[in-house]
Amino acid sequence: MTIPIQQENLVKILGIESLDDDRKLKLIAQASELVQKRVLLRVLQTLDKEKLEGFMSILDTGEELEVSNFLNHNCPEFQSWMVEEIVNVKQELAGLAKSS
Repeated sequence: MTIPIQQENLVKILGIESLDDDRKLKLIAQASELVQKRVLLRVLQTLDKEKLEGFMSILDTGEELEVSNFLNHNCPEFQSWMVEEIVNVKQELAGLAKSS
C-alpha cells in the first residue's frame, strides 16, 4: 500500500534513516525553514501596504500569539498554504533523493 506523500516521513523520503540523529535533525530543520520561507513569501504577496507594515511590526515583537492571530484574521488561506508547501517540498526532495 502506498502512503500519500503528505503522510510520509521526511526521513524516509530522503532515505536518511542511517544518519545520526543530529544530522537528521539538521536536514529536517532545513526543510522546515524552506517551508516557512515559502509560506511567508505567499503571505507577504497577499497583504496590502498597510497590512504588510502591521505584520512586519508584529513579527518584530516575536509574539507568536499575535502573529497567529494576524494570520488567522488576514490570511484565512494560511493553513492550506502550509499544507501545500509541505507537500511541494516533500515532492521536490523525493525527486532529488531518487535522482541521486
